[in-house]
Amino acid sequence: MDFENLRRLFDIKTLAGMGRSNWIVCPLPDHVHHNYTPSFSVYWLNNVQYFKCHGNCGAYGDAIDFIGFMKIPNYTKKGQDRTEAAGLLGGSVEVIPPTPPPPPKLLANHTYKDFLPISPRARQYILGRGLTDKQIEEYKLGSDENWLALPTFHGPNLIGIKLRNLDASDKSDRYRNVKGSRAGLWGYDDVVNTDQTVYVCKGEIAAMVMRSFGFLSCAPTGGEGSKVNREPLVFANVIVIGDNDPGEIKKETAKLAMKRAKELKARLIFPPPEFKDIDEWLLKDPGAVHKLRSIE
Repeated sequence: MDFENLRRLFDIKTLAGMGRSNWIVCPLPDHVHHNYTPSFSVYWLNNVQYFKCHGNCGAYGDAIDFIGFMKIPNYTKKGQDRTEAAGLLGGSVEVIPPTPPPPPKLLANHTYKDFLPISPRARQYILGRGLTDKQIEEYKLGSDENWLALPTFHGPNLIGIKLRNLDASDKSDRYRNVKGSRAGLWGYDDVVNTDQTVYVCKGEIAAMVMRSFGFLSCAPTGGEGSKVNREPLVFANVIVIGDNDPGEIKKETAKLAMKRAKELKARLIFPPPEFKDIDEWLLKDPGAVHKLRSIE
């Protein structure tokens, strides 16, 4: 069967009876779900429509897999199961091709100027994190009301602008991205194709602090769980730095740091346990720079 063409002929939202909803209670049988929590969504990737249950079952796939999970007990997404699912999809359901979303509007390179000059409050926050006025200007940091604006460039191209909520007391609303932003690597121009030691930090501000102490550093704009493209760092001696988060959070963040180090084929280090993160270690321990240099 021509799986590639077949899966493009059917709209998963229609198959799942979602109507105009973006999230519904997961409809897949043979899985344990909370029957009152919407956890099922549909998204596009490379012009192909997919579904995912973000709840207990974690099932995902294309239109063929959706029918497979709905109609075939213990569906595996492979071999005969997928062939049978394709037959069920093509033979018993009305063809309703989905319409791919329009390509996202990318940021204009001058968009960062909309957030300049940086507000006194955002400037005070940045200086309190250990950075300088020179770095504020160099990194084109800006602000929008209670949000710090962190732009990322790849060469002359503005990849995205991350907004850091200066009022967020927890992680629920700490970061946003300006519409049109794409995933990128802060500090890209300085680390691409280098054969030097590069420190991959959890976030942009941590990478900025490392640079103020003379280290070559970068940070993925998608957060600690995002995938980092290894290609720009293929020649570098890469060191991934994790955080010493408190309590149960530490287990999850350590797991994500280990995953990142594995993906980048890099070493993973953590600050001494008395320091929460690399920023605090460098700013409070006079011997931190020497200790870091000794492991390169």
